[in-house]
Formats: sequence, structure tokens, C-alpha cells
Amino acid sequence: MPEPHRKTTKIRQREYRPRLGLPLCMPGKPTCELADGVAVVLAAGVIQDLFGYAYATDTEISCLGTVRRRGSVFRVEQLYLLRQVSSLAHTELDQTAVAELMEQLMAEGKAEEAKSLKCWVHSHPGGMGVFWSHTDEATCRLLVSDFLISIVIGEGYRAKCRLDVAMPVPFAADDVPVYYEMAQESGKDYAAEVKEKVHVDRCSSYILLDVPSGRDKGGGAPCPYCGEWHEPECCPFLEETALFYGDWDYGRF
Repeated sequence: MPEPHRKTTKIRQREYRPRLGLPLCMPGKPTCELADGVAVVLAAGVIQDLFGYAYATDTEISCLGTVRRRGSVFRVEQLYLLRQVSSLAHTELDQTAVAELMEQLMAEGKAEEAKSLKCWVHSHPGGMGVFWSHTDEATCRLLVSDFLISIVIGEGYRAKCRLDVAMPVPFAADDVPVYYEMAQESGKDYAAEVKEKVHVDRCSSYILLDVPSGRDKGGGAPCPYCGEWHEPECCPFLEETALFYGDWDYGRF
């Protein structure tokens, strides 16, 4: 006799979720604090390419870039503009073009450069402003391996930067400061031209400044950094924040 039909029972696989236990604090959105000195630096050629590509079209564009990390500083060294489909509010890289770039770098013996493609840059044309859309958020989560530097730029050379980290705990840090690296070499002799055309009136500078008591024009020496007369520790060039906010006390800005 044939064996009776046995009814098979499907065992439903449940997603494993660890038991968290009882809450010991009020629920809220977790926050994180980055170490001092975390910054992104754009190489001299990168900033020119970045805004050159973006401002050459009235649609969104995106690029991939190589990143070298030294401690808490992430230096974007080169950008690659690949085939893509773009519109006024959308940009999508051709995945075949991305694969071809990786193969090209590997074939040229640039394996480390291929592994360092950890920067994604895109533009917001017109008056859209700089922000992270829902699509941008999803793209960042998709592209991040161990870390990813993402930059969005808009009109007026505005930029917004974020750092995504995948391991050991996924998180994103927004509003990471961005700096651009000035070219180390130039064919123009700035010092010689300034010396030729700019006459520094030391006497007027001396009169306008509040010279400390006990010091006159004949004593001491001007500051080697700014050329003015003041206490050694009061040079505005040594005040890092003054360079960015223009709040010097000497009436220059």
C-alpha cells in the first residue's frame, strides 16, 4: 500500500532580535561627539574640478573621488566624472562606468587608488541650496564601506559635508568642516611683486596701534608675522579663529 500523504509544515524563520531588556533612560535620538580636528581637505586640483563640473551644467551631476586619511583629516585627492543620467533634481551614476573605472585603475597598477574611492560629490543646481535629500541619505548608506566622505555643493560656492562610518557601529556625522588646499608651487613670484609695488608705512601703523607703555618707535622690533607693533602673544595671525571670522581688533577687516 502506498504511504499516506504527510502534510509538511513550514517553519517560519524569524528574524533574530536581541532582547534589550528594560529601558534605564528616557528614549531619545542618540547623539555623538567627534574628536577635535576632524576635517576634509580638498586638494588644489579637486576644488577647481569640483565647481568646474558643477557650474558647467544646469542639472545635477555627481563624481567619485579618492580619499587619503591621515588621523582625523580626510584629503580628497582626485575626482572622476563618470557617465550618468542627470536632471534638475536627480543624478544616477552608470554602474558599468563605475566598474570600468575600477578595472582601469587596477590595470594601471593603481590598486590602492581603486580601494580609496571613498568620496561621493554631487551638486544642487539653481537656488536649491545644500542639504541631504532622502535619496542622498539612501545613496550614502549604499556607498559606504568602512567610511565615506559625501559633499553636496550649490550656488555661491556653498558646500555641505558629512562623514559616514559603517563599522563597528553605523553612524553619520554632518557638517564636517571642509578646507581647500592652496597650490604649493606657482610660477608667480608674489613676494617680489609685493615688494616692488607695496610700500608699508610703518610710522602710520605705529601711530594707529596702541603701543604698550615703556616702548617707543626706537625700541624693540615689529612682529615677524604681521609686521605690526604689539605684545608677542597678541599677534592676530596666531589667532586661528580670526582668520575665518574676520574679527580682528586691528581694523583690517
